[in-house]
Amino acid sequence: MRLLRRRVLVAIAMGTILVGSRVPGARAETSPADSGLACYYVVFSSRMFTDIQENDAKAAVKAWGEAVVRERRFGAEPIPRVLDGVPALASAIQSGEADVISVTADEFMALGMDAESDSLVVSVVGGQSTEEYLLLVHRDAAIKSLDDLRQGAVLMHENPRTRLAPFWLDMILLEDGHPPAGQYFGRLGQVKKVSGVVLPVFFRQADACVVTRHGFETMTELNPQVGTQLLVLATSPPLLPGGALFYRRTGGPLGGVDLLREARNLHRSASGRQLLTLFQTERLDVVSTSALDGVRQLLSSHQRLIARWEAAETRPGSSKAALRRSAAKEPATTSLGGVEQ
Repeated sequence: MRLLRRRVLVAIAMGTILVGSRVPGARAETSPADSGLACYYVVFSSRMFTDIQENDAKAAVKAWGEAVVRERRFGAEPIPRVLDGVPALASAIQSGEADVISVTADEFMALGMDAESDSLVVSVVGGQSTEEYLLLVHRDAAIKSLDDLRQGAVLMHENPRTRLAPFWLDMILLEDGHPPAGQYFGRLGQVKKVSGVVLPVFFRQADACVVTRHGFETMTELNPQVGTQLLVLATSPPLLPGGALFYRRTGGPLGGVDLLREARNLHRSASGRQLLTLFQTERLDVVSTSALDGVRQLLSSHQRLIARWEAAETRPGSSKAALRRSAAKEPATTSLGGVEQ
């Protein structure tokens, strides 16, 4: 992993350039070699995408790439790939076939990359680069605490920006002395559309749901009754959902063009705005890697509490009170107790 630490230069927003074959380790079907241009590898984790059509993404990326070549006289074109799983991503990095690699925050940590001295260029959604997760319940459901959700039906928004939500949901349960979500709730579903997560709670077809604050606010704008009928039972801290790492060869000029600068100015061109719109991203921004501190804390605490819960399950006389005493030693990861109106 030392090689990875040395090579990480800077990161760009997740989901800005897409995509090739979904087969791990597979190269793109076509190469820019015939055009006489240099090439560079753009690698994406398969977890970056849910409901985006591959052909639409390819067309948008191609349009952006052609525009950069034409307008900036860029002497290089991307070879995009989509890989499944951390081992395949790590292999691409180590083999030098990942000039740019886009991953979720938990994959970033699993790859063992030390980003303490680097910068992050992140996608901005709803004016924020981070996400807050909300646990929502219906006003009339008489659900005042996590105790009231035992064996309940809970829906979660499945989206690249909600990849950390399952860790957070486990955390708030474990901190309150409950088992993790998969064991505590009667039903735990994943839904790709935010409306399919929020509306079942609104219509009393599900007990609770987990969405981003931006997603909830968007639903409230479309239907103000959603905002009046649903209450926030718990709120996560702001968390950075992911990023795409730039390596040294592409951190500076490549083929006469600085890719990092192009990424930061993506929203200033018609082709760039088309690409950002496809991924529901407003623009790109630069943040300090300290923005990942909350993710590190969440994942570390989650791992420790899961281990303690599993150990407590095997001990005679284990109790909810004992789990709560153990969880109390962890840093706070949520706002819980007062509902938001």
